[in-house]
Amino acid sequence: MRKAISGFLCVLIILSVCLVPAQAAVQSNKYISRYGSQIVASGNGVVHVDFHTVGTGILDKVGAKYIRIYENGYLVKTYSYINPLYSSSLIGTNTWYFFGGVDYQGTAGKSYYAEIIHYGEKSGGSGVEGTQTASIIAT
Repeated sequence: MRKAISGFLCVLIILSVCLVPAQAAVQSNKYISRYGSQIVASGNGVVHVDFHTVGTGILDKVGAKYIRIYENGYLVKTYSYINPLYSSSLIGTNTWYFFGGVDYQGTAGKSYYAEIIHYGEKSGGSGVEGTQTASIIAT
């Protein structure tokens, strides 16, 4: 009985030591508290990627630094907040959250997924977190 209890306690201690660094890594970004993304087929070959980024408070900039679209596993398009054509769809200023998205004209029947780099900036400091959507087939 003592061996069983000792064994259980050893396993419990090992698991608790292994889980602490993973939890700390999730909370290591002092600019971004939550984020997520998805991709959907909108019809006529168009795929839509949307995302949300929530800051830890009011930030100078919050949103997506860039979105990369992949077709059948190959990079086909990068949207960057630095490009004035896309900045209003990707980044918000002087706010604590941002919801945004982009449309990509793809080809019906092909597979698509996206990588999103979520971004938060305040007083010259910044942080990023990445997500990847599931794959979808454009319709």
